[in-house]
Amino acid sequence: MRKLHIARRDGFLGGKVEVRIISNSFLLGIMKAEEEQKDFEITKSEEVIQAELIGKDGKVFRSNAYFGTNGGKDISLFLTISGTKMILSIK
Repeated sequence: MRKLHIARRDGFLGGKVEVRIISNSFLLGIMKAEEEQKDFEITKSEEVIQAELIGKDGKVFRSNAYFGTNGGKDISLFLTISGTKMILSIK
């Protein structure tokens, strides 16, 4: 197993919200609003990672997709939520 490390970066608009972290269409875990960073265990194969949040109106919003290769190394990403955008970027 390897680790996926996600750290929040402050966006210009909006506050901190609870976000679901998804890998290959399966839920890895939840990053709570008060958490600044969190680690998840992922497999050594290729991964497609996205952040997802559910709005108060029930709409589902997802970030861009990050494609992790099967190099066997840990993955470190930033999650920036600003207004209507959620962006996963390499640390």
